[in-house]
This record gives sequence, C-alpha cells and structure tokens, in this order.
Amino acid sequence: MTSWRFAAAAAFALVAAGGLIFAFTNSAFSTDPRAAGANKEAMELLVREYLLEHPEILIEMMQRLDTRQAEEQEAMREKALAELGKDTLLDPRIAYVTGPQGAKTTLIEFFDYRCTYCKRSVEGVKKLMKERKDVRFAFIEFPILTESSDFAARAALAARRQNGKYLPFHFALMEADGDLPPERVYDIAESIGLDVARLKSDMKDASIGAAIDEVHAIAEKLQLSGTPTFVIGDRVISGGMSYDMLKEKLDGASG
Repeated sequence: MTSWRFAAAAAFALVAAGGLIFAFTNSAFSTDPRAAGANKEAMELLVREYLLEHPEILIEMMQRLDTRQAEEQEAMREKALAELGKDTLLDPRIAYVTGPQGAKTTLIEFFDYRCTYCKRSVEGVKKLMKERKDVRFAFIEFPILTESSDFAARAALAARRQNGKYLPFHFALMEADGDLPPERVYDIAESIGLDVARLKSDMKDASIGAAIDEVHAIAEKLQLSGTPTFVIGDRVISGGMSYDMLKEKLDGASG
C-alpha cells in the first residue's frame, strides 16, 4: 500500500472510530457532559493505541474498500452497457467482429497497442479464437496511452479495408515490443502483406478519426479508464487476463 493510501486509511479509521465514540458517549453520558468528554478522550486513546499496535487492520480496511469500490464500479458499467446496448459495441464502424453471427457468447476487447497488459492477454485471446468456434470476438481500438497508440490504431482501422489483413496486422502490432513510431508501423504492415501506399491513403479518411472519437464517447459512457477492458456476455471486466481467466469468464457468460 502506498504511503498516501495508508494515511488515508488511518484517517478514515480514526474518523469512523470518532463517530462511534461520539455516538456512544453522547448516548451513555448525555446527563453528564464532563463524564462524556472524559470517556470520549479515553476511548480515542484506546482506539489510537490499538490501531498503532495492529496496523494490518488498516490494510484490511483498504482491501475491503477497494473490493467494494470495484464491485460498485462494475455494477455501474454493466448498467451503462445495458442502457447502451451491446449492438453498439458490435457496430462495424468501430469494431472488427469475427465469428458466427448466431453466437450465444461474445467477447469484446477495448485495447491500446502500447498497453503492456493488453499484450499479456493476447495469447489467451488467440488461443480461445482457435478453440471456441461458438464465440464471436470483437476488437475495438481504444488508444489512450501515447501518440503512437493513436497512430497504430488509425493504421489498424485503415487495414480493415484490405481484405483478410486486419487480424494478422492486429496481432503483429500487439506482439511488437517497444514504441510504435510510424515507420515501424509501416514496416509491420508491409511484413504481413498490406499495401502500405493504400494504407497511408486510407488513414487520411475522416471516418478513421470519427471511429476513434466514437469509441472514446462509448468508453466515457461505460466509465472505462484503462486497457484492456473486456465485455464478456453482460459483464464489463477491466485488466489483463490469462487464457484460463478468459475461458472461465466465457464459460460462465451468456449473450
């Protein structure tokens, strides 16, 4: 736990304890204000000494608070997803969708080509795509980290216009370590057989920028602040996930 979070936990604990002490002393000694004040001070001292002797309580408090906040945020995102409608995320203007139209389960990923956690998740996604022919997969460029993230996303969107080239290009970008300056992106494009001259021309199309703007608007409605974020069934799940984690979520999902 960082020092500021620990300090915040300590302050929260003391404030909470103070409220309980105030309520107790006011109810127990309302007829004698002096007794109430003395007992309040004694109890505050006991609480302080106990917290100093057992600082692990503060860590447990923060862990429970983090869990509660994560659950509340997930619930808000899922409510926003229901209001938005999943079909919005499968719009071909923003998402590359592959898999059976009548799939009972869909895995949607918001990602950034410079995101370390996205790169760690890619092998699990690839493996599931080979294994699960009953699942529909959707890939949504959500560049938020660097200028090269945005450039790579625009190149990937333009690559969709060259039949059969998007997925090889997508995975090649995902598996590339380090920065992605324009010339490297073009080199990767050429290595998987893309027409680079056409790619450069298509990247200038206003619809490419409009698609990225639309994704950011959707992400704001879903309260997404990081990548990767997966939408599996009716759940919105943030953070990198292994093959086993993704498989578990898919097995438990519907829709």
